[in-house]
Amino acid sequence: MVSSALQEKIAAFLPDQWQGEKGLFGLKGGARGYLLSLVAQRFPRPMLVIAPTAREAENLYCDLAFFLGEEAALSPLEKRLHLFPSWEILPFEKLSPHPDHVAARLEGLYHLVEGASPILVSTSAALTQKVLPREAFKRSYRYLVAGAELEREALLKHLAAWGFQHVPLVEERGDFSVRGAIVDIFPPAYARPLRLEFFGDRLDSIRAFDPATQRSQESLQELLLLPMKEFSLRGEATHHATKELEKRADELELGRREKRALLDSVISGIPFPGMEFLLPYFYPGLAAIFSYLSPGSLIWLDQAAQIEKELERLDQLVWERGARAQDEGRLTPPVESLYLSAAQWREELSPFQRIASESLDLFAPGGRSSEHTLSVKSYVTTDLHQDISAHGKEPSLAPLAARLKEWQAERVFFVAPTSGDAGRLR
Repeated sequence: MVSSALQEKIAAFLPDQWQGEKGLFGLKGGARGYLLSLVAQRFPRPMLVIAPTAREAENLYCDLAFFLGEEAALSPLEKRLHLFPSWEILPFEKLSPHPDHVAARLEGLYHLVEGASPILVSTSAALTQKVLPREAFKRSYRYLVAGAELEREALLKHLAAWGFQHVPLVEERGDFSVRGAIVDIFPPAYARPLRLEFFGDRLDSIRAFDPATQRSQESLQELLLLPMKEFSLRGEATHHATKELEKRADELELGRREKRALLDSVISGIPFPGMEFLLPYFYPGLAAIFSYLSPGSLIWLDQAAQIEKELERLDQLVWERGARAQDEGRLTPPVESLYLSAAQWREELSPFQRIASESLDLFAPGGRSSEHTLSVKSYVTTDLHQDISAHGKEPSLAPLAARLKEWQAERVFFVAPTSGDAGRLR
């Protein structure tokens, strides 16, 4: 339940039309996710929520999912809320990102393209990294419907081109196998693999199955088939990549043997560790994720001052790592082709409406007018857990009761995991 006073404050602070950046102060702990959920409900449009670190983004994502009432078991076509991670590896490392991180990024891009009012929760590290162009991305996914016409061989070529691995038995995300008229796939964004059964050139059925027992389970009427990589390993993209890589190898005076081995791997479509860092060579130019946002999108900067510090740190890190890779004689793209600088980041943000939130209790900082700032009162209760646990083997609720007396003028709601836990609290 939301107090009418808080609703009125939000309505006055965030009218339908405004420009630039507004500041929210005093948001601590779960209050950040709660107030963000109220804003998300008031503005049914695309939102990009940015946190300083991956851990803080995950915490904010979980809080927001709770307050919005969005269940994790929803199909990817039903979700509004998405966690958009970085690759979680150092820039220009000789390693590939985990497939789940790549898949989560591509799922987020899909919802920015096709969703009515998606909410992406991300970090500065994830968003400074450029992505494939919007039009190229739209060619990378398929929407399949049970009972519709679908050429099986065309589907298999698409899977191989966009990073799926042909295996005897599907067990992990990104696997696919073929047994006669049956194609098993473990696609991104789904908790379980799916079994596609064909009747000629018709997709007869789509069913989930258990990878441990291989037994079919419930039927699905539709399937969103997202890619497993941000580039195609077949066709025009590969041809473009080999030409550009050859030019870059000559610029860096790469040895003939290393150059030939690299080009042969790309031509044959064989992935190798760190191949993802060659993404700029598969397209004429990469895009900032902000280019996927519609003009009316809202950007929420959680702990804006920390985000600025993280941006400066990342800016220095990518240039240092890029220089080190070149000193080691490795073929890597120019830093600016894969990453946004801190200055470019700020420029990309500037056209959008922005809310910068901070935990500090401030009001009208720097002389800004009150219409651009809102200060709220929130509490952090993490100390209560320590106080309750400090009462020996049998935790006492006495510290909680004492705190409630301090909040007598406030309405207090308790949330418990089960009805039994709720009963014991009473």
